[in-house]
Amino acid sequence: MKRNKFWKNKNGFAMETAILFILLIGALCFLMTCVAMTGFYQTRLDGVELQREMTVDQIGDNYLASLKAKDTCGVDYGFQSDSGIPNGGYYGGGQYCYSVTDGVLRVWHAKDLDEKPVLYVKASLGENDELIVSAWRYSEPEPQ
Repeated sequence: MKRNKFWKNKNGFAMETAILFILLIGALCFLMTCVAMTGFYQTRLDGVELQREMTVDQIGDNYLASLKAKDTCGVDYGFQSDSGIPNGGYYGGGQYCYSVTDGVLRVWHAKDLDEKPVLYVKASLGENDELIVSAWRYSEPEPQ
């Protein structure tokens, strides 16, 4: 059979076309499913991360409120203070631990005490009991 005659002949070509379209439609369905599932899981991961950030921010807010109230000596900032950590304790059901030294709050994940802090807050009271926050970072600054 010559090449020109093969492409002009339409007998038996429907089966190949149907298989091709089934494969194409299946590939597109698979692609759409993958994109939808990736978006779904990314949304869930973003929600968990947002909850963690809110908890860490709440620790910093509690510290600033206690500093503003001039109640920093012996106050647990709303945390459990029986942790044995000098000038610190645990927060969030033991998820985070904190330490307060020289007007600086450092917060770590309780499981990763050797890692860098996840929150670093440096604050002091100025004139007229004005709260001055000189640093609010999600990592400890590098020593200079």
